Amino acid sequence: MLTVAYGEATLDRSNVYRLYKMFPEGQEDVNDEDRAGCPSTSTTDENIDEVRKIVLANQGIIVGEVAEDLNISIDFCHSIFTNDLGMRRVAAKFVVKLLNFDQKQHRINPRSCWPLSMTTQICSRGS
Repeated sequence: MLTVAYGEATLDRSNVYRLYKMFPEGQEDVNDEDRAGCPSTSTTDENIDEVRKIVLANQGIIVGEVAEDLNISIDFCHSIFTNDLGMRRVAAKFVVKLLNFDQKQHRINPRSCWPLSMTTQICSRGS
């Protein structure tokens, strides 16, 4: 019902229940409270740009090497790869998680790569 009224910007059910529970308990501010500790200094725009440059230069590099080069933790470096750059490791290379429309159109059909003679041999063996 909320999705019909407010569209895609609607909170999910668990968050609606959590916020509904907060008001009778006396909390009227729905914003997050300040947290103790220092803010993260590893996930900065500069570090994200540096990680992007390093990966584009060598897609086979491992997370530990990138973290060591930038003097940040492996966890922060992995977070930059997955959350900020939208990448994941596939066959020992970092690649973008989602393909855009053009990339999907240019994917190669494996059968179209086979030579015609090999396809003919496979088809004739099966019969």
